[in-house]
Amino acid sequence: MFVSRKAVSSSLLVLSILLALFLVRAHALSIDVTRKVGICIDNCGHCKEMYHDYFKGGLCAEFCQKLRGRLIIDCGDPHTLLPFFLERLE
Repeated sequence: MFVSRKAVSSSLLVLSILLALFLVRAHALSIDVTRKVGICIDNCGHCKEMYHDYFKGGLCAEFCQKLRGRLIIDCGDPHTLLPFFLERLE
């Protein structure tokens, strides 16, 4: 079975366009994840300033990187903060 050059050329053009769209979308998602991780780490810094030595800022930043910004730390929300407090109840 023979395929015309025009058909092959059209198929390659369609595949090239689909690949380009995929790469643009993947890049946009990567930028969004990077932005969310940055916001999360900034919030860890703010929480460290608020709670001083009682807050594990480094652990918080590692958490942000591992979750890739899917959960953003909020200094006013106990549910997001509890894992990062030192146990100092003396």
